[in-house]
Amino acid sequence: MHVHSYLGKVESNGFVTQRHVRRLSPPEVPEMACADKCTKKVGRCFFFLCLAIVCDLAGLVVFLVGIFAPIEYWDLFVLSGPIIIFLSLVFWIFWYLGNLTVPYQELLPK
Repeated sequence: MHVHSYLGKVESNGFVTQRHVRRLSPPEVPEMACADKCTKKVGRCFFFLCLAIVCDLAGLVVFLVGIFAPIEYWDLFVLSGPIIIFLSLVFWIFWYLGNLTVPYQELLPK
C-alpha cells in the first residue's frame, strides 16, 4: 500500500522517496496603494518626516520674508526662521530613530 504525504511518498518497505510537488504561485497582488509606495521610499515614520519638512519650509519662508519684505520688524522674522529650522531637527531625529532596525539577535542577552 502506498501512502502519500506532503513530504514524499512512503513505499511499502517504509522508505520515503522524494516526489516533485507542484508549487503554486502566489496570488496576483493588486497595485500597492500610494501610502505603501511612499512608506517604502521614505521609511516607517512618515508623520515625523512630514513635520520636519513642514517646519523646514515654514522656517525658510519666515526667514525669506524677513529678508525681502519691507517691514519695520524684519529682525523678528530673520531670527525666527532659523530657530524654526533648528527646531525641525527634533523631527528629523525622530524620523531617523524610528527607521532604525536592530537585528533580533542583538537584542538578546549574552
